[in-house]
Amino acid sequence: MNINKTNKRYLRIGAAALAAGLTLGTAAAFALLKPEPTSYTVSSEEGGYYSETTYYLTEETYNGHAAKAAKNTGRQMSAASTSSAENTEDEEFVVGATKTVWVKETTDEEGNVTESRLLNKDEVEELRSAADNLNLGTDEDPEPTTPDAVIPYRPIGGGGGGNPETLIGTANGNLYLLDISLKVVYNSSTEEYSATGQASWAEQLVWFENEYMAAEESSFDYLAISWGGNGELKAKSKSISGKYYDGDAAVKFSTAKSDAYAGYVWQFNEKEGFLGDELENATANVTLVNVGAKQNKETSVKMTYIHTYDKFNHTPTFSFGVNGDLNGMVTIEKGVSVGLETVEDQWQIAIDVPNIEY
Repeated sequence: MNINKTNKRYLRIGAAALAAGLTLGTAAAFALLKPEPTSYTVSSEEGGYYSETTYYLTEETYNGHAAKAAKNTGRQMSAASTSSAENTEDEEFVVGATKTVWVKETTDEEGNVTESRLLNKDEVEELRSAADNLNLGTDEDPEPTTPDAVIPYRPIGGGGGGNPETLIGTANGNLYLLDISLKVVYNSSTEEYSATGQASWAEQLVWFENEYMAAEESSFDYLAISWGGNGELKAKSKSISGKYYDGDAAVKFSTAKSDAYAGYVWQFNEKEGFLGDELENATANVTLVNVGAKQNKETSVKMTYIHTYDKFNHTPTFSFGVNGDLNGMVTIEKGVSVGLETVEDQWQIAIDVPNIEY
């Protein structure tokens, strides 16, 4: 990738981030970044929860992030998280982004989730502070000094310690880390964009006397990839796959919305049956081509993850906005429909990648 193209993307993504509602202080900090960064992270409290979104401007930096994240959380690194070994010289990395949120779920005595919410900044900072001050131990599980002390993740396969930044466990076993990632590659030979989105739940750390996982087997979660372009970009192909933490059963997906000119929404169960394991990751890919001649315009590709729980019993209907925004509606009573985002027992997060030319 040449320097001019990197700088071009840096400025465009920066402008998009500022337009999304960054504070003046954040904007000033952004301006102080070195002229040719390979990645940068933007924190946000928009929507009442805290998130960290990192944009990757080079393929090497994005792949390095994917490998590090897999190591820190004990997850198996999905092939979709990095560039395919079959990539050709015609394929060029456009941009990649990862958004991280922290999730707290409350369960009843039977392990049913009664509340799920995204943590705010103060709560995340408190968790990080507690992890920094915790004695992690070595070969045995770390022992918290108080019932609510935060425990960094213990990698699958045993062994103590862990990364203090991976804050997904408490003595009650109800904290999770959720990453959504979106990567776009352009093939100059075929003039196609390949957009790959992935949602990854870090496995919950539970005590031996608490064997259930706080995940729902009876309600759907939703994953969407959508794009703008006013109908000038069409999906040539699409695919989705996923796995649960037991490593045996594949996730079963069904289509909730399909529009080859705007996007796709898939629905699936976050948990594999009553005694099953929780979702490790879900990965979707869409290949986009221009319908006609290019118009020298640009748009975005977006990924949205919607989590439902407890008494959520709606069947949402979805549509796509002109800029690739995902809109969900539910009927709360006959003749009355409201926006999905206003309904109880659900939350959603999204990530936006620019620089898609059409």
